[in-house]
Amino acid sequence: MYLRISVLVALGVIMAACQKQELPDTAEGSALTFTATVSMEASETKALTGEGVKTFSAGDRIAVVYRNSAGKTVRAESASLAVSDITGNGKTASFTVALTDPDKTKQVTFIYPAVMAKADGSVNLESLASQNGTIAYIAEHLDYCEFTGEWDGSKLPDGIMVNKLAICAFTLKDESGAVDLTGTVTEMTISDGTYSYIIKRKPVPGPVYVALRPTSGADITYEVTGSRLYTKSVKAETLEAGHFYPQGLKMAEVPTNIVDLSKLSGHYEAKNCDVLTGTLSGKYKITVADGAFVILRDVNINGTKNEGQPEAWAGITPLGDAILLLEGTNTVQSFGGLHPGIFAAEGHTLTIRGDGKLTVKASGAGSGIGGGCHILFALLGRDVINCGDIVIDGGTIDAFGSSSGIGGPNSGRCGNITINGGNVNATGKLGAGIGAGMPGLRTRSSCGNITINGGTVTAQGSLGFAGIGSGTGNSFCGNITISPDVERVQATKGNGSPNAIGSGQDGRCGIVTIGGTIYWDGKAYQNNGRRYLGSSPLVYPAP
Repeated sequence: MYLRISVLVALGVIMAACQKQELPDTAEGSALTFTATVSMEASETKALTGEGVKTFSAGDRIAVVYRNSAGKTVRAESASLAVSDITGNGKTASFTVALTDPDKTKQVTFIYPAVMAKADGSVNLESLASQNGTIAYIAEHLDYCEFTGEWDGSKLPDGIMVNKLAICAFTLKDESGAVDLTGTVTEMTISDGTYSYIIKRKPVPGPVYVALRPTSGADITYEVTGSRLYTKSVKAETLEAGHFYPQGLKMAEVPTNIVDLSKLSGHYEAKNCDVLTGTLSGKYKITVADGAFVILRDVNINGTKNEGQPEAWAGITPLGDAILLLEGTNTVQSFGGLHPGIFAAEGHTLTIRGDGKLTVKASGAGSGIGGGCHILFALLGRDVINCGDIVIDGGTIDAFGSSSGIGGPNSGRCGNITINGGNVNATGKLGAGIGAGMPGLRTRSSCGNITINGGTVTAQGSLGFAGIGSGTGNSFCGNITISPDVERVQATKGNGSPNAIGSGQDGRCGIVTIGGTIYWDGKAYQNNGRRYLGSSPLVYPAP
């Protein structure tokens, strides 16, 4: 895609005309207002719409990077486009931007969209590493193009903005080509040997859109996870800047390794593509290797048989990032009082998906899914097992915790909790159903942001705790967001909690947004929506 810029300069006036005017010199510290008329050539644009043409939208901005009279590189951002600024069926727009004491002997660079320009004027290519697979996100955040030119006296340069990225639309099938995988993909990793891109998305129909740096003869590997783990390697791939590539890939399923837990004779570390099945026969610790994709197929890990033993651990302990895919009916319970049913490693992400069922319990004082700590130690702030991020994409999950059902341990912290789908039921005994656990005498308990994007969720809080959120005293959670796309959310507060969703008794949480409506202003108990949030149970959407 090419953007042609015809730039006109005016002092104190935004010009709509297309001819240039000379500007008088200005005193140090004054600002010049520039109007840039930007046109798109439809035959050479990226295909960011169904018609294959990128068009301007209200709210778009452009960044201008220039040197000031002191020799400092400055990033300026234009005003947002209004509908009246856009002409030519969306292919032409006039941006206005103010520059302070520009050095007209130095080059000036235009970067579009403005979010691709960092504060120091460099390009934010790091933002390509994490994407959500939608064309709308690319159009708004990543459709990077730029032009650099010389000042012409007191006038900004004319020029053509050139796209610097390639856009791919991936449709994915199994190796036979008979089974469509695209709609099941929740994560896609792309590596060209130099750069890697991670795309996380909801499992929805339609292509996976990705913005990539250009490549020339690169060997690219693709890995997708959904209902299974699939890979594909492409040799000598060339992707040119400014081009749109519909990509149809046939993916090979990664072979699985069946592990019968009833036949284990010791501790076991599950590797990538292991299928765990059967009933664990002994008091063995099941860990998951960092980054592994592991299938749980009719697993029974019953930690109650370890009660009273000096050694204890979670029912399943990821050593880093882990993806657990549910098949059949699974039961997991922790071994001992300090530990959660399933641990989410601190600083990492535990992802649970699939269409199977999971019942998970903490046999002592840990979370059902999350972290752990014995209640006596928690009061003193000792021996806390903090936890990382938790993502649930699917499955039927019943989580019972002696602290939170899903989330933070007693007197400890948990990362962000995200539910994208599935049927999730979470009950806390000394904590929120989903959220923070109980604080200690001098320590806090907390979790990060709680986001529910889809599925059916039921959460029961305990004494003083919200169903979804925080609890008593030094108990905190981040922002709580419930999308309009969810099928159903029911949250029940514990006795003494003012809110079903939000902060518990004397606890705190961030902004609560339900179905797009904000009910919280960041100050505990001072919001017009308190009565709605405080209902017990709170059901959204309302019956």
